[in-house]
Amino acid sequence: MTTTINPFTGQVYEIAADATEPLIIENFDITQDAIQLPGNPDSEVIPQFSFSDRYTLSEINGDTAISTLSGQLVAVVKGVTGLKTFTSYTEKGTYSLVSLENEFFSTYIEPNFYEPWYVEFDKSDYGNSVQKAIDAGLVSSAYEHYLKFGQFEGREDSIFAPKTDGNNTLYGSGYEGGLVGVPISEGVYTRDVKPVTTGVGEIDTLIGAREKIPFS
Repeated sequence: MTTTINPFTGQVYEIAADATEPLIIENFDITQDAIQLPGNPDSEVIPQFSFSDRYTLSEINGDTAISTLSGQLVAVVKGVTGLKTFTSYTEKGTYSLVSLENEFFSTYIEPNFYEPWYVEFDKSDYGNSVQKAIDAGLVSSAYEHYLKFGQFEGREDSIFAPKTDGNNTLYGSGYEGGLVGVPISEGVYTRDVKPVTTGVGEIDTLIGAREKIPFS
């Protein structure tokens, strides 16, 4: 196992010495750390794949084992369970495994409104209009931008529910969007959503907003 540092961000990465050596991850901080796994969730040639189409997670004696569908052990996260998958919207071809207590992925201005996704999508598709509106004093946050402008432009309110296992109550916050009561993986470009679990045994309360909002 080797250690490398991203020269642009200072992020430290642990890398297995070869493709057959499983990575042993210790001291994983559930509030700060994420695990990125290679994949290709979006491609014009290769069909869409969710995390569960490529990897499996097993919790054994308080640890989490990550394996490919062929059975090859990829990594073991010591002392951590309950990791969830999140398909990156800014880095094509990766899946992130995070705890629901991760501070970055749990930053919500309002219930079910995921501000980092909305801002990144705005930068790539709408010319950074959110920051321009904030600088001009028209709005004070990305959520306010969505309520005043985004929803009327057909933008979705970008849900990544912080607790999608078990019984949940989810709220819609505008004209556009959808409520999903189970963990999901979503394509970077196509926005195709695939459920990671079936939700069997869960009782979810999904509360829509002023227009028709699809539930799943």
